[in-house]
Amino acid sequence: MQEEIFVSGRNIPNIDPSLEIWHWPISLYLFLGGLAAGILFFASVVTILGKDKDYPTTVKYASLVPPIALTLGLLALVYDLTHPLYTWQLYTTIRLESPMSWGAWVLLITTPLSFLWVFSYYSELFPKRELKFKFLKTFEKFLKNNRKNMAYALVPLSIILGVYTGILLSAFNARPLWNNAILGHCS
Repeated sequence: MQEEIFVSGRNIPNIDPSLEIWHWPISLYLFLGGLAAGILFFASVVTILGKDKDYPTTVKYASLVPPIALTLGLLALVYDLTHPLYTWQLYTTIRLESPMSWGAWVLLITTPLSFLWVFSYYSELFPKRELKFKFLKTFEKFLKNNRKNMAYALVPLSIILGVYTGILLSAFNARPLWNNAILGHCS
């Protein structure tokens, strides 16, 4: 207990009851968002550098994780909301000074783009499962031809997503280690 007082100057939970601990859905959401951001960033950079054939695990196989992670994280976030039907109100304005606004908008763009990224590798990921409809084959070919353009879009989006989750974690006073300058050297 002495370490906690030394690090934060606060003794949770009795002395400073305003320090509230997030419920598990928020922690899960932030973890999965950061995980997806990291994978998308490295997959995009490797693709831009033209080394996607050298690192297929990074570009193809690991890229299966972000769409699933983002979807599960967003479901956890909506589950935690008091009024989930009002989520749409985040998209009525853009507030540049608000991390929540940045996060909402970047997730709105990054989540579908991560699904498109994986779909661009469909034939390579699932060689025995052929697409049945011609328009899906055409769409996959289009995405495959524009993979580098998607990578150029995903680099800044994944950085913003990673920074967004980091800002929310660093603003969390109930866990002193999460908003500590020591973590700056870890990232």
